[in-house]
Amino acid sequence: MTKSSPAPSEKWADIGDLRMRYLDWGGDGAPVLALHGLASCAHWYDLVAPELSEKFRIIAPDQRGHGQTTQAPTGYDWQTLASDVAGLMSHLGINEYPVLGHSWGGNVAINLAANYPDRVSALV
Repeated sequence: MTKSSPAPSEKWADIGDLRMRYLDWGGDGAPVLALHGLASCAHWYDLVAPELSEKFRIIAPDQRGHGQTTQAPTGYDWQTLASDVAGLMSHLGINEYPVLGHSWGGNVAINLAANYPDRVSALV
């Protein structure tokens, strides 16, 4: 770990029918969208993001139905999930970005790249 691991800022965005919470580790580096796995939340990245934030701005949302984001009754198909996170990045004014996806979040990332190929610069 770094000597002073930054704590993320907790922020909120209204994306379509969702009130989405996301964590932002800040920094001046290029933004990276970090997507958690099923039955998890943005805090999945608490140990990794501080290390990455030395060179990147890590943005990790609580995806639809997870963490503190709206527990919507529908919209858990890959296309809608991808649209949710694309909406977050548009809300932040970030038009192109690499995506880091863990487990189920990796499937969301793949669908994000398939549906928004001009927005996703890399998949991890």
